[in-house]
Amino acid sequence: MTEILSEKFSPIEKYHIIDGCFSYACLNPKERYVYDDTEIKSSKIQKYIKTHRYKSFIDSSYYKIFVQSFELKRWSVDEVINENRQCNPTSVHYLWKNGFKIEAEIDLINLFNKGENRLDRNGRSHIPYKLSEKRREIQQILTSINYENRDLLVLRIYSKKWLGYYDRIYIFSKKKYNSKRINRLKINLTILEEKLNCWKIKTRNYLRTRLFHK
Repeated sequence: MTEILSEKFSPIEKYHIIDGCFSYACLNPKERYVYDDTEIKSSKIQKYIKTHRYKSFIDSSYYKIFVQSFELKRWSVDEVINENRQCNPTSVHYLWKNGFKIEAEIDLINLFNKGENRLDRNGRSHIPYKLSEKRREIQQILTSINYENRDLLVLRIYSKKWLGYYDRIYIFSKKKYNSKRINRLKINLTILEEKLNCWKIKTRNYLRTRLFHK
């Protein structure tokens, strides 16, 4: 009953990230911002989502971008346990860069006996954890950040690749997201610096080729 009442007095807020090149090296600021509901529904952003394509790093193919959405709300323990939708790992980085604060990180591999014999060798789409087995431990972590009285954003990232095996739940607070102007200015300056570095590398390689391969 308490959780139902808290939801009534704490409306759910939705936030969105445009996913395209799936890389920290993406130099398009539109794919580094976190948007609220009003922004993501604007004609400018909708047009970008419908028309923009990103080029694959593997081949010369082009693909549609899509939107990942997250909820900021009061969470119950069971909701956190059942939140098994896989998110792009870069979402953690972009949420942080846009002013959200990581309040807790739950490393499920360590929680389940360091993940021994938990790797899915058969190519199944989910790592075979039963989070309900660790309900008490997860609740203790949530209680330590006063989850019952806070609006939080929860997401889970995982990979079952041999060289990148991880499974984590991240819990964010909104923190400084409302300082959009400052956050996005910092993002834009970072992108400008990365573009400048790319230009320097290309120029250096070009000059080296011209000087030593005549």
